[in-house]
Amino acid sequence: MKPIQLPQWLIQLVIVVTLPTVTCFGYYSLDYLGEDKAIWALPVMMAYPVALVGIVGLFRALRLPVCSRLALSLWALCVIVPVVMLLWLRF
Repeated sequence: MKPIQLPQWLIQLVIVVTLPTVTCFGYYSLDYLGEDKAIWALPVMMAYPVALVGIVGLFRALRLPVCSRLALSLWALCVIVPVVMLLWLRF
């Protein structure tokens, strides 16, 4: 099975689009927290980048010829835990 080769311009485009969203999402999430939940500032700032890394890892694990359940579970946790934490803090 031959791996899919992505063009360099597509990779650069994805980086250019996602990098500003990381800082904007972190900034507005911190603004949303308020003073009473200030202790959650660092986890909230790191949640979106960790979820993005988890999504990339999950797709890479799914593309492997032999898919490991442990790898899938760990990458899925890297996506689920930050998303659940952000949803919990917003409600």
